Amino acid sequence: MSRKVGFFVLLTALSWISSVNATNIAMCTDVGRVVIELFDEDAPQHVENFLNYTDQGFYRGTVFHRVIKGFVVHGGGFDRELERKQPVGTVPNESRNGRRNARGTIAAARTSDPDSASSQFFVNLVNNYRLDATRRTPGYTVFGKVIEGLHVIDEIAELPTGANGGFPSGVPDPLISISSVARLNEEQFSDALHTERNELIRTQINNALTTNDQAATLRWINQYRSACLPMDPSLLIMESQAAIAIDNEVAALASLEEYLRTAEDTHADYAAALETYLTLAPEEAL
Repeated sequence: MSRKVGFFVLLTALSWISSVNATNIAMCTDVGRVVIELFDEDAPQHVENFLNYTDQGFYRGTVFHRVIKGFVVHGGGFDRELERKQPVGTVPNESRNGRRNARGTIAAARTSDPDSASSQFFVNLVNNYRLDATRRTPGYTVFGKVIEGLHVIDEIAELPTGANGGFPSGVPDPLISISSVARLNEEQFSDALHTERNELIRTQINNALTTNDQAATLRWINQYRSACLPMDPSLLIMESQAAIAIDNEVAALASLEEYLRTAEDTHADYAAALETYLTLAPEEAL
């Protein structure tokens, strides 16, 4: 084997190992599904932060509130009414991790304080290398890349923009929202398109409910979300109950908020869901 061929094989192997070790997430938007590979090893604190928000359902109902054609698509901090969602804590800058702000990468939005990143993120539409760290100044931390559905991000970037909700410019019209973000594990039904997994996953959810395995119920609903399948009111109630059972009240609140926003008040579970929500919700959210 020549040295050049051997080097290529090594690079291919390392790339495959990196992909295997990576955490992938699926982001479901109004215009399509986006799959993102997270750089667990290169930006561990940013990935952990993003996954915490993901597991808590924080991104459900948020919008892409800032779009600059030829630059970035920015989201993760505002709801459909362009009201700011309250993030929890900040993350130390990890921009000197060797990852560049290349087209299709996802990076943490922040203020002028390098260590101020929280829930907001942006996807680079082009190679924005001027956002990288330099020898003297920190940059914007890249913590993942789009590996499927970059055309969805490009479609959002083509929308007309203007002033809205206190923003002087850059707000797309119409607003594009994120229905959910979920960890991706598609090994079970890898032979079926994600759009064809409805009945397959619903069967697994029902099996978990039959055995009263709430943790498994929540895992399968997570997979249902990652396939970007429609969440009906009954499924949202199941999700909230499973989250409560495993002491994830933040995720339960997110499910109940989605239920109360989308279900009719005549739905059989509406009154009980509202009572549970009022019990769990912090006072400042009421």
